[in-house]
Amino acid sequence: MRSILLPLAMLAVCAAAPVAVAAPTPAAPPATAASSHASFFIEDVNPDDILSYDTRVSVIDARMRAAALPAPITVITTPPITTVPVTTTPVTTVPVVDLDSDGSPAGVDCNDNNNSIYPGALESIADGIDQDCDGFDSCYEDLDHDSFGSAVIVDALACTDVGVSANSSDCLDSGTVTGTGGAINAQDINPDAIEACDGVDNDCDTLIDDADPNHEGESFYADGDGDGYGAGIATVSCIAPPGTVADNTDCDDANNTINPGATDDDSNGIDDNCDGVVDGTAVDDTDTIGGGGDTDGVADTSDRGVTTDKGGAACNCDTSAAPSPAGIALALSFVGSLLARRRKV
Repeated sequence: MRSILLPLAMLAVCAAAPVAVAAPTPAAPPATAASSHASFFIEDVNPDDILSYDTRVSVIDARMRAAALPAPITVITTPPITTVPVTTTPVTTVPVVDLDSDGSPAGVDCNDNNNSIYPGALESIADGIDQDCDGFDSCYEDLDHDSFGSAVIVDALACTDVGVSANSSDCLDSGTVTGTGGAINAQDINPDAIEACDGVDNDCDTLIDDADPNHEGESFYADGDGDGYGAGIATVSCIAPPGTVADNTDCDDANNTINPGATDDDSNGIDDNCDGVVDGTAVDDTDTIGGGGDTDGVADTSDRGVTTDKGGAACNCDTSAAPSPAGIALALSFVGSLLARRRKV
């Protein structure tokens, strides 16, 4: 009862005295409730849970909302992630074998005992060795098949094969070239060819015709007496040098009256016509007349006045004047008269 009267008395006092009425202050939310909810969601988060940052923020936000709403909100938590350890298989290392230490291992190197032979090495030309392990040697191309190659390098199993060569000394490896005598095939032009008088470098020494001391030309002989017959040592040339002729049959090149074309004077003791017989003197009479020919190379009296043996073979005959037919008839008549006188007696 006391508790009812006390407020009534206080109400009466307040009504008797003037009171300043202040504007009502809005009610603040209960502190205890906020404190209670804050404590709820903070304490509810388990620090041992393995959660991502976004997941944890979502959980906290959801719980704060649940504390402010009259109806409870179900919070879904993410289970912890289990980490599976990765097992690494050890790698077995096989040692690399490179006996010649050229950077190319055995099995790839075609000669692991020579450090100048390996894939990618510089290939030497025409040495019979496959330096770069590609199965070929480098050779010179030989299009005309004369065993001499050009400067073009090609691969081959061996430089002795047809179409390749171990040298590059051919100056014409295909086609033809025109000389003073006509077209010349490439196969006839190489270092083994003979230099001919044709205006072409046949032997590939860059010298042509008479400029080449090894050229093939005619033999010319000095004609000292100018009688058209020469003698002495031959000079080989494409063109006759001055003072020379192609003949070498002069037996006295200092006397132009003595040569194979002169007439032999049987009274001067000289072999005027260079036939090896002085004044028609009979030297030998042993060759068979009419057969066998000249067998000893000596002029025969029986062959006098002819250029071949009576048997038709070549001989060293006495070409001086033979007896005339009239002389022969006179001689026969004389012999006949002698025989007639002997019969009478």
